Amino acid sequence: GFENAVEALRDEGGTLHVHWNAPASEETQIAASIAQELEALFLRSRSPWVCSVEHIQRVKWFAPRIRHLRIDVKCTPASTPSAEPSKPDP
Repeated sequence: GFENAVEALRDEGGTLHVHWNAPASEETQIAASIAQELEALFLRSRSPWVCSVEHIQRVKWFAPRIRHLRIDVKCTPASTPSAEPSKPDP
C-alpha cells in the first residue's frame, strides 16, 4: 500500500507511480486526492512533504467508462528548495 511506498522513498524524495482504476470523468480529481492522501501519510509517518501530480497516463480501459491509470506523483520533503514554490527574480 501507500505506507510501504512512503517508507521506501529516499529521504531526498522521488516519484511514485501509482496504478489506479477511476471513472473516466474523474481522473484529475482522483489523482489530486491521491496526492493529498500521500501528503497526509508523509505527515503522520515522516515529516511534512509536498506531493504533486506530474502526469496521468491512461493505460487501458478497465471496464465501461473506467480507466486504468498510472499516476506519477512527485514527492519531496517540504524543507527542500525544490519543494518550495518558485519566486520570480526581482
